[in-house]
Formats: sequence, C-alpha cells, structure tokens
Amino acid sequence: MVPLKTEMKTQILEELTLPTSTGTNGQVLTTDGSGVLSFEDNATGTDLTATADGTSLTVESSSGNNVALPAATTSAWGIMSDEDKQPLLNLLGMKRLRDKKFLIH
Repeated sequence: MVPLKTEMKTQILEELTLPTSTGTNGQVLTTDGSGVLSFEDNATGTDLTATADGTSLTVESSSGNNVALPAATTSAWGIMSDEDKQPLLNLLGMKRLRDKKFLIH
C-alpha cells in the first residue's frame, strides 16, 4: 500500500489499486469503477476557463458543459459576493493581528 497525501479531512474507506507504472506525459489516472486505477491517454481533453464578476462565477468547458454558479442568498447556496466577503476578510485580518502569526497584505 502507498499512502496518498490529501488535504481532505474526511476518511474514505475505499481501497484503491494503484498502477505499477508512473504513466507518460499527458496521461490521466482513470478507474474501472471497482477501485483499480490505470494511466490512459486523455481522449476527451477538456479546457476549462472561469469568469467571475463579483456576484457569480461561470466555468466554461471546451466540451460545452458549462456551469454558472449564482451569488449565495440567505436561502440558497452559491458564490459569496465581494460585498459579503469583505466583512469576513476584515474579521480574518483582525484575528491574524491578534494572533501575531500572519502578515496582512
């Protein structure tokens, strides 16, 4: 078994079988759906671009599967607007000063 480094805090109780090779440049890691991973050429390469305007975020895909994320409201999930984000950033900045562990840019 090989440990994988992740930033996730959730424990996953699935077993993955890693390939024995490192693959080649441009290949992607795929699964057979049963936890067996292998390197394959990326036949359907997709380029992604993101556009944010302060109240929404749009992720555009070269395959045409675009996603638009609206601004969050008190009753619906979404992107935090710049206006709503500023008080949070101010609070974080004050905490950093209080902790004297971080510099505010």
